[in-house]
Amino acid sequence: MKKRVTIGVIGTGHLAGAVIEGMMAAGDEFSVIMSPRSRERSTDLDARYPRCRRGRSNQEVLEVCDVAILAVPPGNYRELAKEVNWPRSLPMLSFLVGVDTGSLREAFKCQRIFRVLPFPSASLGESPTMLFPDEEPARTICSTMGEVIPVKSEEEFEKFTGVTPLAGFTYYLMESIQRWCGNNIPVEYPAKIIRSTLSLYLEQVARGQKTGTDQFATPGGLTEHAFRVLDRTGFSDITGQYLDAVKERLGSIGTERDDT
Repeated sequence: MKKRVTIGVIGTGHLAGAVIEGMMAAGDEFSVIMSPRSRERSTDLDARYPRCRRGRSNQEVLEVCDVAILAVPPGNYRELAKEVNWPRSLPMLSFLVGVDTGSLREAFKCQRIFRVLPFPSASLGESPTMLFPDEEPARTICSTMGEVIPVKSEEEFEKFTGVTPLAGFTYYLMESIQRWCGNNIPVEYPAKIIRSTLSLYLEQVARGQKTGTDQFATPGGLTEHAFRVLDRTGFSDITGQYLDAVKERLGSIGTERDDT
């Protein structure tokens, strides 16, 4: 019988919780031991999944697991490194945005470090998850989250990271639509329109077809009129400002401590 791999999770926030849920649903290949941080979430996961348990301390997690996920707030990793002894041979999957492998290696003295960037949709096994480097054991673990997107370098990883908050932007958009619809239109309907449109967009990209807004709107139709309103309100510039702000934030996020 194949030995079950134990995944340690240091920092059980929202994203790590989603990854654990997806991992538990993917099969019985993995078991999970979580740090006691985020007591409510880790206790809930412990109660829901027989193969998932809450450890007594961060150090216990590192001592019993085969691979460890580092998912604390980026600004807290240096203090954590002073509190724990990370086994040199224990592979680290870092979820920390804005913190490169060199900084992590210096802090934890860990030999094998992977940078991983999943999304909350990992709970459904549908996260497009970036991975660097694309090697085992990280690839198999990331495959439980959804599609694995290997990147060639840390520089490329950072560039991709700059657009990942578009997931949150989509939620913001859906909330705005929901407020406008009120109780007159079920929110599931516009959500399904967005999902089907994005599926079409991806298919067109895969086929090398044009994807501009002029390919989507009928002259004189409702969509063309809506595009003109968006242009007048500077929506395109606002989107650019959103992404610029994310890029600027990435430059400092790894230096700020989070006590929440």
